[in-house]
Amino acid sequence: MLGVSTGGALALEAAAAGASIERLAVYEVPYYVPGWDEYVVTITALLAEDRRDEALEHFMRTAGSSEEGIAGRGRDEHRPGADHLDGNGSS
Repeated sequence: MLGVSTGGALALEAAAAGASIERLAVYEVPYYVPGWDEYVVTITALLAEDRRDEALEHFMRTAGSSEEGIAGRGRDEHRPGADHLDGNGSS
């Protein structure tokens, strides 16, 4: 199923309600994320200053990760090599 704009929102609601949907793709769903403008300004500034570790933490907090998850990022045995994402490991 493909949902575009409001159709995407309806498709997500249907899937969340248990509709039998094998695959779902949405595009330009009109959801408002509080604080999005501030997030974009902050993440852009952090990346421009090459502060990748802080940018990754900012993203993870915004996405709802726990502080424990943020502290353990890149150190997951199931994702070897992911430590390079925060700029502290090898690339």
